Amino acid sequence: MEKLAINGGLPIRESKIPISRPDFGEEEIKAASEVIKSGLVEGNGPKTEEFENNLAHYLGAKHAIFVNSCTSALHLALVTTNSKNGELISPTYTFNSSAIVGTFMSLKLILADCENDTGNISIDSIKNNLNDKTKVIVPVHFAGQPCDMDEINEIGKNRGNLVVEDAAHAIGSSYKGKKAGNLADIGCLSFHGTKNLICGEGGALITNEDKIAEKARIFEEKGTTKYFFKKEGYKLGRTQSVVSDGLSYVQSDILAAIALEQLKKIDIMNAKRDRIAQFYNNELKELLNIKIPYLKKDRTTNWHLYMIRVPARDRDFIIKALNAEGISSNIHYLPLHLHEYYKQLGYKEGQFPNAENYFNCAVRLPMYSSLRLEDAKDVAEAFKKVINSLGY
Repeated sequence: MEKLAINGGLPIRESKIPISRPDFGEEEIKAASEVIKSGLVEGNGPKTEEFENNLAHYLGAKHAIFVNSCTSALHLALVTTNSKNGELISPTYTFNSSAIVGTFMSLKLILADCENDTGNISIDSIKNNLNDKTKVIVPVHFAGQPCDMDEINEIGKNRGNLVVEDAAHAIGSSYKGKKAGNLADIGCLSFHGTKNLICGEGGALITNEDKIAEKARIFEEKGTTKYFFKKEGYKLGRTQSVVSDGLSYVQSDILAAIALEQLKKIDIMNAKRDRIAQFYNNELKELLNIKIPYLKKDRTTNWHLYMIRVPARDRDFIIKALNAEGISSNIHYLPLHLHEYYKQLGYKEGQFPNAENYFNCAVRLPMYSSLRLEDAKDVAEAFKKVINSLGY
């Protein structure tokens, strides 16, 4: 049996394969440069307008509002609907943003467990946490696979609860033929440097309601009418007005230009991810005690993440051994209820068994659209090398 690099053997790779990587070309560089040369680098400029229009069209939505992060978009979703003084249900297996935004609106956080096979929020866990105080439900499309949105939207509609879709992972994914980000009352997207569509930092609020869009435009511009003032053209003797509270969530037109170029090729980039994922699946599916990602039949994923599950007792060793072989690998994120902050809110280990099981078994492998097939072959070879050393 071939000796593992972690034990002094030769690694599969001398140069390490990263876990993720932006897929930029000359078009993004040119677009950003043209905005810089124009001098129109502030927020809500011509490139922002073009990107928002194209993004809304791509999603089949009425409004897309470009902001500086998905966290900001999630906050805007709550502010523009005046969702406060109740409870917000969020999965525990998620990034902190999905949950923490509720605290700014005096919403008590109620964590829910996930499905054991997908990592997405469990419908049963949502139902078990519903009460008269429930105001908001935030499903998160983990790794790019959409949640069971028909069931979640039905709960929201029947009870009068707002459903805010955290589609940070899911640009280009679909559910029953409809694009993620436009599957609920409000959708929120991320364009962070690790996502499928990247502009460095960024996000978007998606809505089909004019009133929500208008309120978001005001709040993101520090509570002013600046956005509408600019759209009408600066007129002599007139000025923008402060009409509400607000924060600064606008994005530079430089980043909008980059995001616009990324949007033009998002389906191509996602198709490249799909080819890599199918290669991984075919190479690794026969390994004993290993579970490749499970995808439900009525939806598609953009393969934001490739999460493979291994026996919990060996997970940490497998990750260390893969890194020693020159393959970046990690656990992704810790369930919220296991973080110190959430423990102070009364949550404790053992409370969400599915989320803990998923986390304890999950290994993240390299996945990005510019990953070459020969590099993916090295990933699969290293994974099989490590697994075979364990004698499964």
